[in-house]
Amino acid sequence: INEEDVTRYSLSRLVSFLQASLGDQPSCRNLSEEESIVLCRIAILCLEMDGEREGIPSGRNNLPASLTLLLDFAGQGKRHFTLAGKMLLQRLDKSTPVPQSLLSSAFMRLYLLRPQWASTATAQVRKVLLKSAEENHSIWTSWISSSDGQMDDLLECLQSGDSRVLRSFNEQARKYPLLILRKCGNFEAILKKDARPLAQTHSSQSQRVEGTTVGGKIEASIEGHVVRLSLLDWGYQFTESIWMGVLDTFCSIHKEVLYFSGEKELRRILECVLLLLQVQTNLTTASSATKIKGKASEIVQNYKAANLSGFNRWLSQSLEGTEVRNGLVGCSLISPQDAIDSLKAVA
Repeated sequence: INEEDVTRYSLSRLVSFLQASLGDQPSCRNLSEEESIVLCRIAILCLEMDGEREGIPSGRNNLPASLTLLLDFAGQGKRHFTLAGKMLLQRLDKSTPVPQSLLSSAFMRLYLLRPQWASTATAQVRKVLLKSAEENHSIWTSWISSSDGQMDDLLECLQSGDSRVLRSFNEQARKYPLLILRKCGNFEAILKKDARPLAQTHSSQSQRVEGTTVGGKIEASIEGHVVRLSLLDWGYQFTESIWMGVLDTFCSIHKEVLYFSGEKELRRILECVLLLLQVQTNLTTASSATKIKGKASEIVQNYKAANLSGFNRWLSQSLEGTEVRNGLVGCSLISPQDAIDSLKAVA
């Protein structure tokens, strides 16, 4: 079957044909290689026809029938998954730019379906996945993945202060960096929650730091009585193992991914750390954040070395009413000369 044959039929008829072919999923496992190729080819061509009318499907659910059928086919076994991925890549080589974005997003959904079945050893696979992550950065993190359950369990353990999950996170970051990046919002939420006043942790291994202002307690008058109060605000308390665990996890992501396709996610984590360090600088516990500061400084310098243009653009962005560069200089994460150089670069 070829494209000329397919275009003679309506999209609804083609989808109906595919649905009939895949209706009995166990029997589909017994299809010959040639029959499987025909089904994949039609599904991909139908997907392109869908895309011409509707654009790239952005939702987590309610996918076009052609994409649902392709994912159903790929989900029936590693052989089917590999074939569907191979044919998407072949089609990508022949497509014009618009279908390419559509097909690369379909390839990303395929990867998320069974990341353990995907081989990212080839440069083409990595290129397509990274491109899709960049093009769909605002939506792809919500797409369904078979890894979500495991990742959510690990995140829950991390939030409780259980440092035993760090090895698992580091392994995930090395093998499946995109799966870590798509959970950036969860990592950020854990950090922000941990630094709240009186936040509770449940692990005996947690290293909870409780800071106080340099001036100590303040005096206040309540109904004629003088009392001494300790101030508490966000960033006064934190659990070192949680913050170091998140930074170590992101450090395990390959530089090619972290400092380019993943720079938006990286910035969110670094900005959260920067806010903590800015608070700790004025507390008696400032020295307790030394390890976090050291790791953050390492990441910042690596970011600068790997992607200078992206790094300089980040320094010009606003954080809590001031430019990021000012916060980095204030916490000694970059030098004043670095800040001046970045200003010249974006001028």
